[in-house]
Amino acid sequence: MTVAEREELLGEEDDEDDDENLMINDKNNEESGKDPILQTIGDFGPYQFFICAVGYFVTIPHCWISLSLKFVGMRTNFTCADHFTPNISFDESCVGQDQEKCLNFIFDQSQFRSTIHQRWNLVCDQEGMDSIAQSVFFSGCLIGVFLSGVLADIYGRKPVFFSLVAGVVIFGVMGGITSSFYTWLVLRFLLGASAIGMITVRFTIQVEMVGSKWRTWGNMTGALGWSSGYMLLPVIVYLIPDMKQLEVFIALCFLPFIGLYWIQPESPKWLLSVGRIDEAEKIVERISYWNNKPFKETHVPGLLSILQFPNIGRNILCMSFSWFSVGLVYYGIALHTPEFGSNVYMVFFLAGLMEIPANFISLEGKG
Repeated sequence: MTVAEREELLGEEDDEDDDENLMINDKNNEESGKDPILQTIGDFGPYQFFICAVGYFVTIPHCWISLSLKFVGMRTNFTCADHFTPNISFDESCVGQDQEKCLNFIFDQSQFRSTIHQRWNLVCDQEGMDSIAQSVFFSGCLIGVFLSGVLADIYGRKPVFFSLVAGVVIFGVMGGITSSFYTWLVLRFLLGASAIGMITVRFTIQVEMVGSKWRTWGNMTGALGWSSGYMLLPVIVYLIPDMKQLEVFIALCFLPFIGLYWIQPESPKWLLSVGRIDEAEKIVERISYWNNKPFKETHVPGLLSILQFPNIGRNILCMSFSWFSVGLVYYGIALHTPEFGSNVYMVFFLAGLMEIPANFISLEGKG
């Protein structure tokens, strides 16, 4: 064999070694990119199904809270009650028979009772206060969605979630029994902050514990819960036409979820992020047993590893703007849907029904 042939053969061997090393490195990079906790407990199993099921059922009454203001603040016909007349006609007069400013009103309660207009006479010069109520509620949502994330990072997902559930029950019941409009506004603000915060923390737990291949389908359960709540709300309102009772009923629907405190474990990823390694390992072992997966100890990188991906910050800003814009339009349409037709219940039900095929259409092309 000549020297030239020997060099050519050695060169081919070096190329083969380089290719082999490259394949090994690619494999190692692929393995290092996987979530070590999900590698242990599995991408989707009975535990993840449980989380998604909780998400479905808790989203139903959350939808009721978010959209019930249209019924709770429903404007009904009225007339001045300062002077009694045998035959009441709801002429929406703001003055009495003596042409003085009317102080007391009689409302048409044939369809809705105890709306905020009827409870606090929000008519005539008080017209438009229902719009303030909407603004107050969504201002609470704006504060709650950010504050809940901060609290969940400091104190943990589990205690913050269940504290917010308890807050929804307390503020919702108090809103149904209070006799002061301004107290009701404060309670409505706190209710909005607690409700959206509760959903945000629950969603965080689900995203942390469901594998990427199943995450879209897992998130769909929450969307279907919202659609179900959307369709059920007019049925609930029809069965409970008293809006004070409706507020109390919706709030009490969250009571069963408090019982999950003794079942739902803390997020092991949060425990790892704060250095509570032993607790995280026990929970991962428990979840692995639940999912029928063999438990194995693994190294988990810290949260600072997210800094390796600078594009995440840009994506967060874009998504935040998109969610704000979409939410603004969505609630604007949803809360004014009854104005498109005479049958409030049917129009509201159909609006919710339309969301179900829309949810599945959004899955087009998803794995």
